[in-house]
Amino acid sequence: MNTAERIYTEVKRMPEDLVDRVLDFVLFLEQRHAVGQSVQETECGPGDVPVLDTQGWRFDREQANAR
Repeated sequence: MNTAERIYTEVKRMPEDLVDRVLDFVLFLEQRHAVGQSVQETECGPGDVPVLDTQGWRFDREQANAR
């Protein structure tokens, strides 16, 4: 039995409110550890800077400095 199957077996026995908490925790972990990111996004080196798509953004230096 692999880990996912063991988790499934344990969760099946839990009341629904606890199952909801487990699901929330799983979604939190996915978000925190960026599960599902492409290989290109996850294999950036320390000197690599991701490029953001800024098309349509208006940059106002005064607003940026006021923050």
